[in-house]
Amino acid sequence: MNTPSLSKYYEKIDERALNPLNTGLYKLNEINELLEEYLVELSRIEAYKKTRRADVATMLHCTPSDAQVWIREIPNLIIEVMGYDVLPSITALKGDSVPRSLIISLSEKYAPQILSLVKQCASRINNQKYQLQEAHRITQSILTTLWILGYDFDD
Repeated sequence: MNTPSLSKYYEKIDERALNPLNTGLYKLNEINELLEEYLVELSRIEAYKKTRRADVATMLHCTPSDAQVWIREIPNLIIEVMGYDVLPSITALKGDSVPRSLIISLSEKYAPQILSLVKQCASRINNQKYQLQEAHRITQSILTTLWILGYDFDD
């Protein structure tokens, strides 16, 4: 298991720069849905821990026997997703015809929140549920702001 690190976040940003996104709305939507799935998975694991019974068919990302490993990897996942997908998606909104001034505003608002979450993940504070909720809140907030302003990703 890799230890979460701040350098991993910057590595992912650099990695994405080599494979830039053409647009950002679809990626933000995709990551938001992924984080929602992970929150549901975490709830399933919590329910399993309480009852020691699991409907394995409902667990999408792990089995009861490897649930703890999956949970321990959540901070790494968040660091990678924030660096490789979420932050670059804001910049890539130019491909969705979002005005540069709005992109700058979104970046100024959310980049510090993203970095704060990444630092928390890298510090080994193991509150994975909170970290997932915070990652989801950030992506949901970005998408909501864009939706209010008339930008939406149609599946």
